[in-house]
Amino acid sequence: MSTSVAYLVNIGVSPRDIGPMLTEYPQILGMRVGTVIKPFVDYLMNLGFPKQVIARMIEKRPGILGYDLEESIKSNVGLLLSVGVRQEALASVIAQYPEILGLSLKPKLDSQQRFLKSNAKIGPEDFGKLLEKMPQVVKLTPAELLGSSNCSDKKFEEKLEDFDNEIEETGPSFSMGGALQLPGGGNDSEEEFEDSDEEMMSISTGS
Repeated sequence: MSTSVAYLVNIGVSPRDIGPMLTEYPQILGMRVGTVIKPFVDYLMNLGFPKQVIARMIEKRPGILGYDLEESIKSNVGLLLSVGVRQEALASVIAQYPEILGLSLKPKLDSQQRFLKSNAKIGPEDFGKLLEKMPQVVKLTPAELLGSSNCSDKKFEEKLEDFDNEIEETGPSFSMGGALQLPGGGNDSEEEFEDSDEEMMSISTGS
């Protein structure tokens, strides 16, 4: 078992999901734990994620491990905060729509804000609340949101409610109330995985 896979299992990824994950995103096998995977996990934990929730996200969306931590993930988190998403709601937003961490987010936020302000009277003070409730709104086209540019406010509210119901039925849920504990309590420390990472690098370079 590769060091990266062993680390993912240690934080709670189900061993039976490893095969499908590697089929979908085989780049995991070449990722270094100490410089790629662990910093990603640590950052999400600092945002309020329990490890078990991070593990479930990785199982369902393994490609999120490939997002650049500095240029993409931290940048997008900063953008979400700048448009009114509350710090305490960040984990919920990301759990609902993990792909938001890897989007080219600024132009999407700018265009959606302008459109919603003009067509649905949703101002800057309410845009963050909308993102907290339905972060997927950043990927919707105007037609998907309103049906037409002259859609009434009531019709818009109905569409948002329908979309919200769809998310509740199909999307992941996340509660900030209380930490989740990993079942079985793995005994391997993260430092051991980092050490193994360094050993594998030494072997591969012949040093």
